[in-house]
Amino acid sequence: MTMSDAAPAAGGAGPATAGGAGDGAPFDAPGDPGQLLAVRQEQFRSVAVEVTVWIGKTRKTLGELAQLRPGDVIELDSAIGAPVEILLNREVVIARGDVVDVGDQYGVRITEIVSNGEE
Repeated sequence: MTMSDAAPAAGGAGPATAGGAGDGAPFDAPGDPGQLLAVRQEQFRSVAVEVTVWIGKTRKTLGELAQLRPGDVIELDSAIGAPVEILLNREVVIARGDVVDVGDQYGVRITEIVSNGEE
C-alpha cells in the first residue's frame, strides 16, 4: 500500500485547505473559482500594511542638517492646503487627500482613490 492509497484517519489531517484552518475545502479542489477567490480575498483583508502620508520634501546639505536646533522650521516643497499623497508600503500611491485636525492629532480626508497604473 502506498501513501496515496491510505485514507486519512478520523479527525486526522486531510489535504491542504484554502482557508488553512481546517475548513475542509481542498486547496486544489475543482469547483467554483469564485469561491476560492472569495476565500483568498478574506485572508488578504487581515494582512497588515504600512500606510504613509506624504506631506512634502526638501533637499538640505549635511552641513545644514547639522546646524538644526529645536524650534527650527524646515520648509517643504508643498503649499498649505495642497493635497497629500497616501502611499502603501512607502511605494505605491493609493489615494490623495487633505490634512485635517482630529482632536490633538492629524488625519487625512480621502478626496481621490488612485486607479491602478495612475500616479
